[in-house]
Amino acid sequence: MISPSVDAEGLYRIAQTPHVLDDEALMALGEHPNCYPELRSWAFAQLGQLHSGNITPPPPPPVEKPRRSGRATHPRPARTHNAKPVQRGPRRRNPARRAALISGSLALVVLAGAVTAVSVIRNTSSQDAAPLPTQEAAQQTDPGSTEAPNSASARPTNTQRLRAAGESFDCAAYGNAVQCSGSNRNGALGLGDDKAPGPSVIEFDGEVTDLVAGVHFACATDGLGVTCWGNNKWRQTGQKDGASVTPAQVAALADKPVQHLWAGESHVCASSNDEVWCWGSNNVGQVGNGESGEPMEPTKVDFGSSAKVTDLYGSRFTTCAVREGHDKPWCWGSNLGGVIDSENDAEVLRPTPRRP
Repeated sequence: MISPSVDAEGLYRIAQTPHVLDDEALMALGEHPNCYPELRSWAFAQLGQLHSGNITPPPPPPVEKPRRSGRATHPRPARTHNAKPVQRGPRRRNPARRAALISGSLALVVLAGAVTAVSVIRNTSSQDAAPLPTQEAAQQTDPGSTEAPNSASARPTNTQRLRAAGESFDCAAYGNAVQCSGSNRNGALGLGDDKAPGPSVIEFDGEVTDLVAGVHFACATDGLGVTCWGNNKWRQTGQKDGASVTPAQVAALADKPVQHLWAGESHVCASSNDEVWCWGSNNVGQVGNGESGEPMEPTKVDFGSSAKVTDLYGSRFTTCAVREGHDKPWCWGSNLGGVIDSENDAEVLRPTPRRP
C-alpha cells in the first residue's frame, strides 16, 4: 500500500526504484490520488512490460512556476565610503525557531522512509465492491525468524518462502504449512472461531507454491487445487455457504494443477495451465463471466482461445492474465480511470486485451 499522504515527488521516487516495482505497484501508482497525469499514463503503459524488461524511465513531476508576491522591490541604496558600519549586538537564539527547524527535519526523514518502504497490497481504487472494515491492530510475527511458531498444531520449520497480508492479519508459508497471525476478524486466521486468538498453522500435502490474501481471507495452493479460509460473505473462499470458513478446498479446482493465484479485495482468481478460474465478489465484473452483480461460485473465464497463463495480477477490483503468444495482458473488472480500456471508464465484463 502506498500511503495517501505521499506527494507527487514521492511517487516519482517510487517509480524510479526498480526493486519495488511490479504490476501491482504500477496499478497502485496510477490510481494514487496524488499521481500527476504524466506518471499515471506511464504507470498504466508499463503494465505487463516488466517481464520483458522493456520498461521506460518515469516522467518527472511538472515544475511549478514560482508565484509573484506582488510586492514592489527597490534597489538598495549605494553604501558611501564615509558611512559607518552598523554595530550589531550579539545574535540572540530563538528557541522556538530552533525547535521548529528540528521538527521539520525529522518530518522530512520520516517522509523519505515512507517513500522507500513500499508495501503493495490490494488497496488502490476506492470504487465500492465489499465495504472496507475499520482497520484493527495486527499482531505481527518476525518474518525472518526460523524459530518454529508456538502452536499446538504441527510446527513448520522450513525457511519462509511466501508471505501475504490482509487488512489486519499476516500469513507466511513455511514448506508444507502456512502460519497466520494478527487479527482473527471474520475467521481470517482459519481457526473456525473469529474470537480464537492466533497464531494458527494450516497444513498442506505438498510444499506451498503460492499464497494470497484479501481483506479478511486468504488462499494458498501446493500446486494441486486451492484451499481458502476466512470471510466468505462474498463467496471469496470459493464456498457456497457460511459467513466465514475454516480451511477448505475449492471444489471446482480440487483435481487441477494450479500455478498462480491472485486475490483482490473480495475475489480470487487461479490459473491452471491455459485456464483461469475466478470466484467471489462480482459487482464490477471482476469474475470475468460477462456479467456483474451477485457474488459468484468458481467460474471458468472464457478467453475465446487457448494459451498458457504465465502470471496473474491486478488491483482491488481488477484482474489481468499474462498469456503466452500475446504481447498484451488480458484484463477484466473495474475500468476506473481507463486502466483496462483507455477510451472509456465502463466496466469490462469479459477478458479484454489492455489498450493502449
